[in-house]
This record gives sequence, C-alpha cells and structure tokens, in this order.
Amino acid sequence: MKRIKISFLYAILLVVFGINAAWAQSPLAVVSASAKYNSAVKGAEKYNLPASEDPLEAIVKKLEAKAYSELHIFALTEADNIVFHGLSLCPSNLDEHKAKLEKFKAYKMRIVFHSLVLGSSPEGANFLVRLSEMMGNKVVVE
Repeated sequence: MKRIKISFLYAILLVVFGINAAWAQSPLAVVSASAKYNSAVKGAEKYNLPASEDPLEAIVKKLEAKAYSELHIFALTEADNIVFHGLSLCPSNLDEHKAKLEKFKAYKMRIVFHSLVLGSSPEGANFLVRLSEMMGNKVVVE
C-alpha cells in the first residue's frame, strides 16, 4: 500500500512539473532589421535580428538557447516573398536555403509570419506549403 501511495504521488508531481514546464515556454518575436514591431505578441521575448548575420542561422542560434512555444517573425513580405535584411526567401530560391530551413525541424512550435499579403496569391499559398514542409512546422500568417 505504501508503494502505491509513493507511485501515485510521484505521478502527480510529474504531471504538475510537466504542465508548469509547458506553461513556462514563451513566444519569441523575431524582428528583421527592416521591419516594425509594436508589441503585437503578448508576453513575447523580442529578438532583433542582427543585420550582419545570416537571418536563418541567427534565429536557429536563438532557438537553441531556450525553449519557445511559438516563433513570430516580423519581416517585409510580398504574396510569395519574405525579405530579411540581406536575404529574400521566394519560390525560386527556397531550395537553396533548404539545409538552413530544415534546422527548424528540431523545434516543435507554431511559426507565425505577421503580414497582410504573404500567401495571398496561389503562388504564395504554395510557397507557404513548401516552407512548412521544409521547416517541419506549420507556418501560418496573421
């Protein structure tokens, strides 16, 4: 009977600590050097991308440091194009950046691009599908 009580208590502690660890994750708001951010994501840690580094590598380096529940990206966009300072992701060059984009598969999170136009054309919608596949996470636009 004593062994059952200890096992039950241990199970409860695991659940409580597991829930607390999940809630402790915060969103990360990545802001490109050429984009604006107005605290749109509540409770987010803001990270300004350095203009001197590869933006995809810089984001992955930031993700390695801490667990985040969501990744919000603020960058210049067009219907089928994401422009960081010094890098443009579009359907014609997406395969060139495949190795870097696949590094995001190590992190299970929601990836949100903040844009009014990204994905608004058929080409843009296909671009987002390919981007989701390469990053291993669903990419959404808000």
